[in-house]
Amino acid sequence: MYRNLFIILVAAVFMVSCGGQTTASQDEQTVQQEEVKAKPAKVELSDFAVKAESLVGHEVVLEGTVIHVCKHGGKKMFITADDPDVRIKITTGEETAAFDTELEGSYVKVMGIVEAMEVEVEHEEGEDGEHEEDADHKNIYHKPQYSVSCVEYTVEETPGQE
Repeated sequence: MYRNLFIILVAAVFMVSCGGQTTASQDEQTVQQEEVKAKPAKVELSDFAVKAESLVGHEVVLEGTVIHVCKHGGKKMFITADDPDVRIKITTGEETAAFDTELEGSYVKVMGIVEAMEVEVEHEEGEDGEHEEDADHKNIYHKPQYSVSCVEYTVEETPGQE
């Protein structure tokens, strides 16, 4: 009888110890998955307009050349890549200092959170704001626009120059 009890006890200890290892490995996997989710996505500037809607509220990393810094407070800057028609608005975050106008022309790496921009469209007097959507009315003011609230940025070497 003691022999049977001993076998059952050994089997129970074995099962508990194996179950503990499974839980530990599951915890490790959960931590690894959270780290992957926590890493900001690197987005090419040329792809930003297409991907921005799905990235709202998420951290991203963008790289480009500063083409303009707002001279009235330095709260905004615009970066671009190879295509000068593609430019992304970067705003200062809650804990980010104003951008220095000397950044213009610098190549920067920006980490920030994608935000939807509210665009106000002014209407002429007497116009109620309703109009027919046709080819002439489809412009940037009728499309959702997005900016990036800067968490941090660094000035980098321009790619290809060493």
